[in-house]
Amino acid sequence: SFRNGILTVVLPKTEEVQPKQRSIKIK
Repeated sequence: SFRNGILTVVLPKTEEVQPKQRSIKIK
């Protein structure tokens, strides 16, 4: 999802309660 010009990539885990999120800045 795009938020404030920042691409947030959600990496789903197997039965993970809190999925890890990576914030990648768009050049």
